[in-house]
Amino acid sequence: MRMTRRLPHLADGVIVLRPWDLDDALTLMAACREPDISYWCGMPSPYTFGHAVAWIGDARDAWSEGRDCHLAIDDAATGEVVGAIDLLGVDPVESYGRFRCWVRAAHRRRGVARRALAVLAGWARDDLRLERLETIPAAANEAARRVAQAAGFRPEAVYRSYRQLGDHRTDHVVYALPMPSWGVGPGWTDGIAQSQVEAREERPATREVVLPAEPPVLEGAGLRLRPYRPDDLEPLVAAIDEETVRWLAHVPWPYTEDAGRGFLAFAAGSWLTQQAHFAVADAASDALLGGLNVDIDLPHSVGEVGYRVNPDARGRQVATRAVALAVDWALDALGLARLDLGADTRNFASLRVAAMSGFLREGTLHGLMRRVSQRSDDAICSLLPDDTRPR
Repeated sequence: MRMTRRLPHLADGVIVLRPWDLDDALTLMAACREPDISYWCGMPSPYTFGHAVAWIGDARDAWSEGRDCHLAIDDAATGEVVGAIDLLGVDPVESYGRFRCWVRAAHRRRGVARRALAVLAGWARDDLRLERLETIPAAANEAARRVAQAAGFRPEAVYRSYRQLGDHRTDHVVYALPMPSWGVGPGWTDGIAQSQVEAREERPATREVVLPAEPPVLEGAGLRLRPYRPDDLEPLVAAIDEETVRWLAHVPWPYTEDAGRGFLAFAAGSWLTQQAHFAVADAASDALLGGLNVDIDLPHSVGEVGYRVNPDARGRQVATRAVALAVDWALDALGLARLDLGADTRNFASLRVAAMSGFLREGTLHGLMRRVSQRSDDAICSLLPDDTRPR
């Protein structure tokens, strides 16, 4: 992906997208006090002039030093600020970005948001060479959902209990812009067609989540999930085969001792970044059978689980047993509001683990990741605290 670190100036003759300026602070403050914008975007309340000045000051650094592009939307005829659009989480490795947009109440129903989304998506696709672009409005935000579809985005999944809004959590709907590599044709099916769930506007509020000083050792069903140790290096290196590399992104092949040492060092410090990496071991012999990780988005009370199983331990439901231990810890002990599990749609073994563990499929995300030499479609699944879990 080609990256530029200068914020763009873009226009289509009706609107202009340009970087924020400190002169916009009063207008920004007034906009972020509008009830709809404040609610859907989770703005501080009351939104002060100081909030606006600080945010504008940080906006340029967010792109020059980070992954977020923040732009004002101007009326091309009057120069008035009528809204804002962001391209967030731009990942130069995965070639991904996510849009968020708002328009002031007085300027709605004029196609402003649709135009802004189309213009910035064109820049992201053609100039940045991004290969997946999405927007994730709340299920109850019908206006934002209509804008996404009007700009050519297609529905792909329902993210249950995705974010806290006001005094409750709510589902969000993933929309993505079809790319040439997706092969959209007459027989195309939107990803949301594979969903086993329906969107709800309200879910239970987020519980307070307090992380322990370090992840625990989890035991049950003949397994022990424990920290990795230096003596795991040899069985770890021996266990990473071509099948593992096929499904796990960013795992080098051939897998060397240096790669194994690097991973063990990373795993040892991963809890500092709220990632729990467990060695999956036999409870009786402590022999290494595989690995499991739970990555935690603490501000949003969401976790994501991933796993692998050593070749000689496959076919023994090691992954299913390990995931069950991780689920109970993440949802019950920690109190997370949502646990994600994603798998390449061709990885039938992993999809079986998800189903056997009680995860519900929320849809299909097209071109989500690059695995080996091509981008893959991923099934996204989730488990909530009140879902039925197999026992």
